Amino acid sequence: MGSERGGIRCTNGVTARTRFAVSVVLLLIGTAAAKVIAIARHKPFIAQLDGVVPHLTVRDTMVAAVVLEVGFAVFIWVCRSRLSAMVACSWLVLLFVCYRVAAWELFVRRPCPCLGDVLDWTRLPQWSKDHLALALLCYMGVGSLFFLTRTYLCLTGKNKEHLSSTVLPVKSLHEQS
Repeated sequence: MGSERGGIRCTNGVTARTRFAVSVVLLLIGTAAAKVIAIARHKPFIAQLDGVVPHLTVRDTMVAAVVLEVGFAVFIWVCRSRLSAMVACSWLVLLFVCYRVAAWELFVRRPCPCLGDVLDWTRLPQWSKDHLALALLCYMGVGSLFFLTRTYLCLTGKNKEHLSSTVLPVKSLHEQS
């Protein structure tokens, strides 16, 4: 069933990883829905040029983000019990982090429209809404990297165990002859 490998419990089941993948799917669908709602409301900020990709409007980048989020959500859902779901999640997080870093490097002072305007009813300050989007990225990034690392450590432990069990000790060879 399960065994200890360097302080990490390696089990045959993937329930924790599957649950994490399902939570990521729900978050991606939620953030995509928030963007779709913002686009449908035709808010003024939607027509502005994007600070990172200046030849596109915020609407264009939000549509691209919706397509990515829904596409990745479907892929992660289909592969939720496989390691490829964690790889896909890591890639998506990396892509969004690169966008955020580019916005920071280009001194884009405008608030990130990551969640559209659906949180305006909460009357939270803009910085807390931006931090919420970053917290979601951190959750998905740290979680997917955790499961990738855990799987790597379990596999390397199993490979070492397998290699040590297939190599016959020198004494055994001499005793047999």
